[in-house]
Amino acid sequence: MRPVSFVFVSTMRSVPWGGSETLWHGAARHLLARGVGVHTYTSAGSAVVEPLRELSRLGAFATFEENRLPLTMRLLRRVAPLAYSRKRNHRIRDWLAGIDSPRVIISCGSLLDDFSELAHLSDDRIPYAVIVQAAAPEIWPGDAALGDIAKLLFNARGVFFVSRHNREDVQQCLGVELKNAEVISNPANLPLVLHSGKTIPPFPATEGLSLACVARLDVHAKGQDILLRALASEKWRARDVSLTFYGEGPHRMALQNAARYLGVPRVSFAGQVGDIATVWAKHQLGALASRFEGLPLSVIEAMMLGRANVVPRNCGSAEIVDDNVTGFVAAAPTADAFDEALERAWQRRTELAAIGALAAQRIRQLLPADPCLELANRLAALL
Repeated sequence: MRPVSFVFVSTMRSVPWGGSETLWHGAARHLLARGVGVHTYTSAGSAVVEPLRELSRLGAFATFEENRLPLTMRLLRRVAPLAYSRKRNHRIRDWLAGIDSPRVIISCGSLLDDFSELAHLSDDRIPYAVIVQAAAPEIWPGDAALGDIAKLLFNARGVFFVSRHNREDVQQCLGVELKNAEVISNPANLPLVLHSGKTIPPFPATEGLSLACVARLDVHAKGQDILLRALASEKWRARDVSLTFYGEGPHRMALQNAARYLGVPRVSFAGQVGDIATVWAKHQLGALASRFEGLPLSVIEAMMLGRANVVPRNCGSAEIVDDNVTGFVAAAPTADAFDEALERAWQRRTELAAIGALAAQRIRQLLPADPCLELANRLAALL
């Protein structure tokens, strides 16, 4: 029997690397440790990220999608448009043809990603699975793409969702239950020494309330503008409350403008931070007002490090945060709803250390010790 190769294809193109890549990256590491062949296909920008370099050092073969077409393809586009279109739309198919016994895992940020080069998998005999990270009506695919996407999901050996909310939303969009669907957790992107819970950053002994929002600076998904509007009232301005945005993204300047226009005091932008423990050593409460989300790593990590979170009910975060017990759940991703949830947190600010300690216990009960290992085992069984 010929050895198989697990092929991880990321359809994420908005940023070189994000939290949605952590799950499949960890599963790939486990498969490599078993001596299984691993190939990756990602955007050109991801060539510079350390996680992919690590996989290459461990024996994986990395391929990057070209941003600029080679000269031969540019000439073909001019002289034979139909041949060019077929060649371009079959780049992944042709690439897979050179890999022994490929088993394909598609990791997508959402169903709005471009699946045009992967549609053939639903007709070919190559076993494949799909990981869906985010889902919501705001990011449902249009009718023109829905048929091919439905076929791709129906014919997969398995479709993995990172929250029950995501699975239900996609099934509503498709109008049918996915019999091959499973829910699997995202992992915490923390050093091993912090996974046990024995080492937790001391709770900041400061007056007032220090909030941290750890997320890509993308208001379409992460809703940082909602937090600013919630904190713009005279009530919050008069209180000793600070908000720090961590991360980078396309809306940094717009958020800085909004904070200044709304007159929200004590707002800062700390950029990308490599050591997440340093974030929670300085902040008492997490706040994430996502308009749509899967199961955000930042909420998992904050809970594991003993910090409560304020999250919206419409996302997978509400599946791991018990309202008024291990955190605070806003009824919707709106300024009014977050004002109400933040008010409850403010009134209990002297209890936040105890609430965070309970969150650290609860998250370890809810999630497997190693979600990446769990995914690797499921992929090996299915494919």
